[in-house]
Amino acid sequence: ELGEDQRVVTPKDTSLLSRLASYYQVLEEDGKALELLEELASLDSANAEVMFQIGHTCERMGERSQALMWLKRAVESDYPIAKIENEPLLRELVEGADWVEFLKNMEIE
Repeated sequence: ELGEDQRVVTPKDTSLLSRLASYYQVLEEDGKALELLEELASLDSANAEVMFQIGHTCERMGERSQALMWLKRAVESDYPIAKIENEPLLRELVEGADWVEFLKNMEIE
């Protein structure tokens, strides 16, 4: 609640938005987390970590095509594929056919 109060005072504080989004992810309030992450992406559009977090949240919400789109953007912005592949909560994604196709489309083996 304190973070949301601070957000009213400093709505464009990217550090605060990132921390709040992480907090909502831990609480599995993915809708709120995604809303904050998308707002953060609009404020800091070149941030690969934010793109990864959006992809991660989309995958948790069962939105695989959206997840892959955001993960592609993250990788194109130099987010390490190894970090994606080593994320335990993305294990199902990276072990599936969608990931193989993703890597092929990214021209990565």
